[in-house]
Amino acid sequence: MPTIATPSFLGPVRRRTGAVCLLTGPLCFAAAEAVWPETGSSAEDMLRSVAAARASMPAALGLMLATSLLFVPGTFAMLSRRLPRGRALCDTGLGLALWSFLANAALVGVNTVFVAMTDPAVDHHAMVQLLDTLMTSPFALVLLSGHWVLVVAFLLLGAGLWRAGVGPRWAAAAIGLCGVVDMALSPLGDVSSIVSDLLMLAGFAAQAWLLLRENHPEATRAVAASTEAPLHA
Repeated sequence: MPTIATPSFLGPVRRRTGAVCLLTGPLCFAAAEAVWPETGSSAEDMLRSVAAARASMPAALGLMLATSLLFVPGTFAMLSRRLPRGRALCDTGLGLALWSFLANAALVGVNTVFVAMTDPAVDHHAMVQLLDTLMTSPFALVLLSGHWVLVVAFLLLGAGLWRAGVGPRWAAAAIGLCGVVDMALSPLGDVSSIVSDLLMLAGFAAQAWLLLRENHPEATRAVAASTEAPLHA
């Protein structure tokens, strides 16, 4: 079985915190997808959908923001180790993931404005025109690209973890393929989200368990002993 390349250099408390983030980040992501309203492609349809789900939007926005806030420390903790192989893939994937999480956090602010636009006291026609302008701006394209960037980020992270031997190989494959599966199965509707979320949850849960196991003296001694052997090209 593949083993970790080297032990995490974080202390026990930080490793546990990172493990919790790796567990709860994907859970918040899946929950946000479940409560997020179905929106159309036009500004009119989008505002109508947000208005219909106005009561659940605070929860959806909070889960979106929590996803970014939890994934950032979680992914850093996951990679807080010396990787003799796969470092370039992991670092590139991490950088793209951070960009996606930042874009996701910015979208929370934008969608909060959208919720305010659905207030009955606001001129609906004027808000539709404003939203049409925002949706065609380069700024909107940059923010909306975060989802597709995350697909590439997880693919690179999964490939890097596989190459480095961090955790079981099935977990690395699950992380790398979760976004790709979501895109490939998108014609099936909710099935794509369910399968993708299960892969993501399983993959990151395995990485969280790896961090937690490093808090045990037996696992820590075994990993420390492996790092004393010289690395061969």
